Amino acid sequence: MDIRYRLLIIDDNIDCNDEEYKIIRQELCTRSLFPCVDTSDGSNYRELIKQEYDMYLIDLNLVNDVSGTDIVDAIRTIRDMNRRMTDIILYSVNEDELKNAVAGKQLDGIYLATRKELIEKVRGMLDKQQRRSINPLALRGMLLNNFCDFEYDLSLIILDLYSRVTDPVIQRKILFEVGNHFDKGAKELRDEYAKWKHKNFIKEVLERIPHYVGVFKLIEILNFFVKLKLSGPVSSKEISQLHALRNVRNELSHNRIQFDKKGDMFVSTKSGIVFYREDQCKLVRDDVFNTKQVLNNIKINLGITV
Repeated sequence: MDIRYRLLIIDDNIDCNDEEYKIIRQELCTRSLFPCVDTSDGSNYRELIKQEYDMYLIDLNLVNDVSGTDIVDAIRTIRDMNRRMTDIILYSVNEDELKNAVAGKQLDGIYLATRKELIEKVRGMLDKQQRRSINPLALRGMLLNNFCDFEYDLSLIILDLYSRVTDPVIQRKILFEVGNHFDKGAKELRDEYAKWKHKNFIKEVLERIPHYVGVFKLIEILNFFVKLKLSGPVSSKEISQLHALRNVRNELSHNRIQFDKKGDMFVSTKSGIVFYREDQCKLVRDDVFNTKQVLNNIKINLGITV
């Protein structure tokens, strides 16, 4: 499970101001998940279910002559074709009506709830999904996916901050700082950088720099803006938060994941054995969530809308 949680609610009687909707979003946030919630009255469900979601919430009784069971059957067909086991909660005000509607149907991956039970059922399913995903193997994939986003966001932030610098002396200082973080393999870019061909060269360098340096070097470049007091909404506090994932990323990316006799997962590092039990994995997810939150807040404060 990624930190972006995609939820589709098909209900002809719900909107963003409903208390249920707000509670569900809050439940996702408290689990360090970014809510990506789509809602529909069911009229366009055939298009929506072609997309990938982490959970579906479907009302049994819908307008436009559409039944919740029809949508469930359509989702199951796509799910079986793609071998994707996405959880579905089918709900209704009337419990007997709900049971009758699914009588004789296979219910693997499909859960029933009355309207009153819906929030608790969602909480239970989220807990179950997170238990399945909280392990070092899932964390490694999650880190790789999110670090690509982090690189992109950091590049946008650095480019925006640089665009605000008008003093050529400061521009050159920033260029030299960027150059100090090139990897050894980036000889071609280093040679171009050394020539300082034209005033827009730094922009070209920064646009390409994620291909040559990683997230943590980009953070160091951002920290240089902080030291120059040119960082706008970025402070040393944000820099510290961005660095929180360094050790975990290195441990999980560069070491083989192993299992002890109890089935607990661990990695063996130069400094010793590091266990990744459920509580530790949750802390890592929290750090990923907080990092994304920090970067989003910085972009909002700078007016970056991408």
